[in-house]
Amino acid sequence: MECVWRTGTEITKTEAHAFYTFYQLTYEIRGQQGYLNQTFFDQIFSTLSDNIRLLVCYHDQQVVATALYFVDANTLYGRYWGSDQQFDLLHFEACYYQGIAYCIDHGLTCFNPSTQGEHKISRGFKPTLTYSYHAIYLDPFEQAIKRFCLDEKAHNRLYMAECEKNCPLKRSNVKTHPYHW
Repeated sequence: MECVWRTGTEITKTEAHAFYTFYQLTYEIRGQQGYLNQTFFDQIFSTLSDNIRLLVCYHDQQVVATALYFVDANTLYGRYWGSDQQFDLLHFEACYYQGIAYCIDHGLTCFNPSTQGEHKISRGFKPTLTYSYHAIYLDPFEQAIKRFCLDEKAHNRLYMAECEKNCPLKRSNVKTHPYHW
């Protein structure tokens, strides 16, 4: 297996096509369709090329997996992964280990491997809360959503405490971003 990093402008048509196919397959497995189209990815590959990193994994000279990342001056952000074949631990290699190595090699201080996934805890990623902001203008919905959010907040607090117990990293009093090295 060979994994190669590409910036937006370095991505070949074959690699871009493979990425989009894998992106759609990831959703199809769950009975859904990816919500972003090929045009969207083509546009960000060209307009955000300095901030795009596509990890392309080759086996026998064929693209078998890809992982899309975004990068800024300090942080690598993981987002979409996909493959059309099964390889032991390839998901973790493409989505975590290669990302960590990229951060180290490029002097980045933060790696955000994206949301979801208890499997990230055993790999040293501490769980963090994510936030969103919405305005709901129909009163009955607003009240129901507020109640749900309060219940979810209490549940998440307990869930995060339980996840924290399973984190393999040494405990420290140092307050840092959870993905800082």
